[in-house]
Amino acid sequence: MLREIKKYTERLGWWQAAAVMRDFTTIKIGGRVKLFFPRGLEELTKTISLFNKEGLKYRILGNGSNLLVSDRGIKDIIIKLKGADFEYIRKEKNNLVAVGSGLSLQKLLRFCQEESLGGLEFLVGVPATLGGAIKNNAGALGKEIMDFVTSLTVLKKSGKLVKLESKHVRYSYRYLQLKKSDIIVGAVLRLRKTRRKYIRKRLDFNRAYRRRTQEIRFASAGCVFANPSLSLPAGLLIEAAGLKGFRKNKAAVSCRHANFIVNLGGASFKDVFYLIKYIEKNIRDTFGITLKREIEIWS
Repeated sequence: MLREIKKYTERLGWWQAAAVMRDFTTIKIGGRVKLFFPRGLEELTKTISLFNKEGLKYRILGNGSNLLVSDRGIKDIIIKLKGADFEYIRKEKNNLVAVGSGLSLQKLLRFCQEESLGGLEFLVGVPATLGGAIKNNAGALGKEIMDFVTSLTVLKKSGKLVKLESKHVRYSYRYLQLKKSDIIVGAVLRLRKTRRKYIRKRLDFNRAYRRRTQEIRFASAGCVFANPSLSLPAGLLIEAAGLKGFRKNKAAVSCRHANFIVNLGGASFKDVFYLIKYIEKNIRDTFGITLKREIEIWS
């Protein structure tokens, strides 16, 4: 069946043979997958309709920056959104910016600086696509991306494109209420007119702060756990439990930021997953707190 599907969908996009997820995740871990790149939005719609009709499971891949994938790979088809229909950016009236879900946050920030549009500087250094950032309501320094989103364009399981006003979408810390099958294909952000020199200063300050306080020396998937509260960061709990530097083979709890698990070179899925489970149990036993995972695990 998959061979027939691949043959049919070749006109809708292209498959990357022998793709391995370690090449598509920031932690550099993950086995073989079936990776599909639709040629555009129309082709994505047809592909999703076909996959749903045939009962094929699929997942949408952003930049793989908060993702841990099994070394054995996964059976689901992985869809990667690239190209003009998914990586566009354009300025509209009243300081609005329309952005495709496949565009990287860093390209978005460069565009905003050039257009003198401020507000998103807290996202500097976050290695994510817009779609992935919105799906997880990414944030830093007390700000969240959904605070700037006015509307989302979502592809439903039925193949219908729906525009959702943000005021009708529930969101909170690292959470966005969408159906699992909903695919974010674009968004409109409201920013504010700001002088370029001030945007640049904030970008430089936030970038320097991130380098001082977060783990950038080794491959990682970013923060593993959500903070239990604003006044009680997960990293502080993990550090207080004495787990900084704790290792399992080639995976380790970062000595710089305890909420990061780093790949020291050659770490496996099992190594990282062991540390995740170990931290969860230790924090629960020590402090009576159940940590919620911010990282997404595909196995």
